[in-house]
Amino acid sequence: MFFKKMSAHSIHSFPIEVIMKNPKSSLLVLVAACLLILLGCSPDDSSDSPKADKNLFSYWSRTDGQLQLDFSGGEFGKTAIFPWSFTGGDQCNCLLTFLGTQSSGGFTLNNCTYQIGSGPGLINCSDLNQTGTFTKTADTLNMCTNMLDGSKACYDYK
Repeated sequence: MFFKKMSAHSIHSFPIEVIMKNPKSSLLVLVAACLLILLGCSPDDSSDSPKADKNLFSYWSRTDGQLQLDFSGGEFGKTAIFPWSFTGGDQCNCLLTFLGTQSSGGFTLNNCTYQIGSGPGLINCSDLNQTGTFTKTADTLNMCTNMLDGSKACYDYK
């Protein structure tokens, strides 16, 4: 029999003896092991980490900081008024229609008007009346507008 039945009175405390040939290196190994355990399980914020899939119909800020878009409450195929807020305070309210899917499609901006009192009035909102295309990855929206001269102006939003 490998195990001996013991009663509660027969339990003895056994001293634990650690033999260390070099206490400094043993401490270093212990600290390194603790760091690996703690840091090895932490979240990674590197660019290799998958990003949450952001909904097209949410808040977006142009990567150069010049324009903020709030598409909250939008739906594909439905025209609604959305604010286009520029650095400096100017805001244009535009009728916007999205067609497509969460990952790509087209859009039309119509009847863009200046929001009185929103800023210094340096923006000509009627310049925003145009059509374009969009593509969206997990956390980046790219919008390209069709310019009157046939070119496209494309910007990224996060």
